[in-house]
Amino acid sequence: MIERVAEEIQQCMTYQKPDEGQLAAFELLRQKVVALGEEITLLCPDCSDRDEALRQLRDCRMWANSAIAHKGRY
Repeated sequence: MIERVAEEIQQCMTYQKPDEGQLAAFELLRQKVVALGEEITLLCPDCSDRDEALRQLRDCRMWANSAIAHKGRY
């Protein structure tokens, strides 16, 4: 069990070179996230809630990129 967990940690923390399809997915995702971030900035008043929405959007992109990079393994 410990070996399996250690192996999963090693795999998940190792650079995953993207293939062409993944590169395209990363770029499309980036474009969509930037567009949404711009909309949030325009539509929401300058306040801590807007700041949090933008932080969460950044986190959302990070997790989506991870799902793409790891091909849904985690």
